[in-house]
Order: sequence, then structure tokens, then C-alpha cells
Amino acid sequence: MVNCPVCGREVDGKKFCPNCGSAVMEEEKPVDSQSKTETKYCSNCGAEIDIKAEICPKCGVRQSNINSQSSDKNVWVALVLSLLVVGLGHFYLGLPKKAIMLIVLTIVCWILIFFFIGIILYPLMLIYGVYDVYKSANAMANGEYVEDKLF
Repeated sequence: MVNCPVCGREVDGKKFCPNCGSAVMEEEKPVDSQSKTETKYCSNCGAEIDIKAEICPKCGVRQSNINSQSSDKNVWVALVLSLLVVGLGHFYLGLPKKAIMLIVLTIVCWILIFFFIGIILYPLMLIYGVYDVYKSANAMANGEYVEDKLF
């Protein structure tokens, strides 16, 4: 019987623990007190999970401490960048898919200005871009996961 050195779960015949994802050695290792402190609790179901886990293995809910998104971004910088060029604030926040889509839609609005419909669409696009970058920056600052898709 082989147990995970981090969470203690039985992982016979596996190289990685299905519970916390830690590498498992061939021989059984006792769980030390230091590795016990490297756990957290799932924000949804309360299960004890590895501190590095992005998704709870018990309930499947994404945890709020996602390393790929930085919460140290300034909301006001993102807003000003988004006011200068719609989508630039999203690049600053690390949301490139949203940024590219907003920039492409803004270019389409600029082209449509020659047909007068862009005069209405561009301000709406600007308002949406500023609102979304504000909402996304605040969510990131609160440690929430922000999906990188426009709709």
C-alpha cells in the first residue's frame, strides 16, 4: 500500500495522487507535519485539498487562487487604458482573447462610421469595454476567476 506524501490518500500503482496531484514515490513515505500545513479548504464543499490545487478533486469547483491571473493589477490603470483604446485594459489584466475581440469589433465600428451606424455602435462599444474591464479588474482584485471570453 502506497500513500500520498502530501494528503495521505491511498494511491497504489499511480505516479501522481488523484486527490492533490502530488508526485508519489515508489516506496511508502510517512506524512510529516510540514506537508499537512500545506493544505487549504475548498471554497465550495469544504474538503481539505492541496494548497496548489486549482480545482477541487471532490466537487470540481475552480478555486479562487489562480496563479495565471494576477490580482495586483490596478483598476484605474486598466480603466484609463481601456478608455484610450478599447481592449488595451484587457491586455493589461492578462485577458488577451477578450482584448483581441474588442479591438477587432472596435475596428469594425470605425469602418461602419462611414455608413453612420458606427456613430451609434462605437460609443456603445466603448462603454461596454470600460464596464467589462472595471468588472474584471475588481473580480481579480477580490481573488475571483475571470474567464477570458467575450460573451
